[in-house]
Amino acid sequence: MYSLARPSARPSTRSPQSHVCVYQTAVDLLKIFVTPFVLADGVSSCNAREVPLALDTIRQAGGVVTTSESILFQLVGELPAWPIFAQCSILTDSRGRFG
Repeated sequence: MYSLARPSARPSTRSPQSHVCVYQTAVDLLKIFVTPFVLADGVSSCNAREVPLALDTIRQAGGVVTTSESILFQLVGELPAWPIFAQCSILTDSRGRFG
């Protein structure tokens, strides 16, 4: 569900079952004092009503709910390199959203 590529990395979660896998992973991360970043456009459920409830519960527990495009630009924003930002803009514009 998540990857810690480097010690300062921000774990992001995504899964097809927002109310089960993503929620449980987010809670587990919070228990070890790691703030999960949940990609709202990367989760779903066989019951569509579960998604907003799960995301709200994660947010209330202390997780951060964001989108894949938002986190992409947030991570790129930490880099001063304009060409990387421009490439990300092309990627997100060509698909309507990242992902």
